[in-house]
Amino acid sequence: MNRRYSNDDMLLNVVEAAEFLRASRVKIYRLVRSGQLVSHKVGATYVFYLRDLHAYVQSQQAATLARQNGEGRETA
Repeated sequence: MNRRYSNDDMLLNVVEAAEFLRASRVKIYRLVRSGQLVSHKVGATYVFYLRDLHAYVQSQQAATLARQNGEGRETA
């Protein structure tokens, strides 16, 4: 049975995830520890599905947009 994988099924290591997010490896580990970034541990190595990195970026964009929409509003 042949299964076709999408690009979102691609696994990245910590260095590749850091490059994708334009962050340091230390930042990646902090995001993993805080639960903000989904990771999977294979042996001693963390790996990340590309789809999870995209989801993280989208969540950060949504949070930024929510903060921007909340700013400048007057409360009664």
